[in-house]
Amino acid sequence: MQTAFNEMLEHNRQHAANWQYGKETGWTADLDAGVIVFKFAGDRTATCHFQSVGIYDETSGSFTWAWAQKSLSKNQQIHAKQARNWGRFHRHPLFLTGTVKCSMADAWNLAAVTRTVSEAKSIYRGRVGSKYLFMTTDDLQIDASPTHTDWAKGRRKPSW
Repeated sequence: MQTAFNEMLEHNRQHAANWQYGKETGWTADLDAGVIVFKFAGDRTATCHFQSVGIYDETSGSFTWAWAQKSLSKNQQIHAKQARNWGRFHRHPLFLTGTVKCSMADAWNLAAVTRTVSEAKSIYRGRVGSKYLFMTTDDLQIDASPTHTDWAKGRRKPSW
């Protein structure tokens, strides 16, 4: 898990240098399309496909895997299920229980392993209240034109 975490940190550092990862002014995710848009100063945006890994609840100190969330489509659970399969093979209990008590650092480690097993490009953590959504992402597309209402149009894929 430590190797996966270190690789994830290096990818995040590269993204911070290349497209200002961590400096976004906001983000919006379309669960049906599996597309996330990052908003930056000056109406600059970037989009990429994503998969849900899970949700960390800061209040309860627990992480719920995407594969355990009935409200998510099966297309949004693919990478989380790959992580569960990895956990089965390695007999790692944190990957086999739908909701686990853990720290934020543990949640990052779970996401890092998911990125590695799914061969995703990076991990993004978005905050919604006291909850943090962990997502794997693919190649980022920097959009030259300002944000518009149909930002997900043309970026849909049946699955990733």
